[in-house]
Amino acid sequence: MPSIGLHAFTGCDSTSCFAGKGKLKALKMLEGDQDHQDTFSRIGTLETISGQDMQVIETFVCQLYGKPSHTSVDKVRYDKSQTMFQGQERYSFKFRGSRS
Repeated sequence: MPSIGLHAFTGCDSTSCFAGKGKLKALKMLEGDQDHQDTFSRIGTLETISGQDMQVIETFVCQLYGKPSHTSVDKVRYDKSQTMFQGQERYSFKFRGSRS
């Protein structure tokens, strides 16, 4: 049953562990993909997760954040940060005692 694995992965009922993403979106995505269903069924019953299952889960998270062509959560984070700070001036920090 994939719902046990999905529940464990997405956090508790009152607070999702994914910022701005609710369980309903994750559930709808799960319903539309047999590979995801199989993976979340396995992680709901196993103590360790295989490398292949980890890759499927990472792809699932990328899709959850609207980046279905990505397979790396790090790449999604980088792209999101670039979008958030695009066009903003870079700040230079000065430490006490420095002369620059």
